[in-house]
Amino acid sequence: MCKLFLSLEKLNHQPIKNNYNTQALSIAKDLTLKYPRSFYGWKVLAALQTSDSESGREAKNRLKELDPFNPDLG
Repeated sequence: MCKLFLSLEKLNHQPIKNNYNTQALSIAKDLTLKYPRSFYGWKVLAALQTSDSESGREAKNRLKELDPFNPDLG
């Protein structure tokens, strides 16, 4: 299970790096559904979605829940 989690995170790095946002968004959604405590998955969702959208706000709230003392999440 842990191996699959790390594979999904690594898999999502290439679409982001190459600006394939649709694919990155799809992988991040799958990642957060299977692993709801995945900080990386929620970070990708927050970055790829507009901050005023409901899903963008949810992603940012989840990041704050997962890392409440992170000053960058302000």
